[in-house]
Amino acid sequence: MRLLGKVAEAVIVRNCTDNTQLNRAWLSKARKNRTTQRFADSFKAIGIGLHSTKRRYPRKYSPSDPQRDVIWINDGGECALVAGSQATAGTIAGLQIKVSGNGLNYIRKSLADLRYEVPLVYFPMNNDFEKVLDRVNKMGLVVEPGLDFINVREIDEDAFFEVREYYPLLLSLFTGRLTGDDFVREASGMKTLRNGILAATMFLPKSDIRIIH
Repeated sequence: MRLLGKVAEAVIVRNCTDNTQLNRAWLSKARKNRTTQRFADSFKAIGIGLHSTKRRYPRKYSPSDPQRDVIWINDGGECALVAGSQATAGTIAGLQIKVSGNGLNYIRKSLADLRYEVPLVYFPMNNDFEKVLDRVNKMGLVVEPGLDFINVREIDEDAFFEVREYYPLLLSLFTGRLTGDDFVREASGMKTLRNGILAATMFLPKSDIRIIH
């Protein structure tokens, strides 16, 4: 799921790049305020843990950031801030991306601990968004859906289905039903999937990484 989370990060960034309306929608969520199209068009989404960001924007590359997976920058390299922030002491707008098939155990704890200062975007592989939200609210916490905790399907359903389609492919790889060479052939042409995998493997010891040409 950690690997799939990196893929989900890459999918959201790519879709923001390809679709100005989606870019505006996600930036509005990240800024926690309605954002004009003109403002949104001056910022581009980047995944701070992605290989593509390390190559193009090395100063923004921060794979160990515990708060944000996706941020927005303008041509001058300035980050979009949460609405109401001051330029000298502002909060960087961003999204935390999570993918899980068992959100009651995995996502609920993150929400209960109030771990993130940015919205948590959830890819619910087993469609358990409402169950997670209900459990957290029963704990007495105030988590507002669509603001603090966002179901990716409400903003970009295509992103959800794309990531879900990758799941059996990755599962086959990790369970040994698919060899590394077979996986490379199956994933041929899936640039976003490759970007996410590259980002995830950067966390592994070098001895655990095999490069297949």
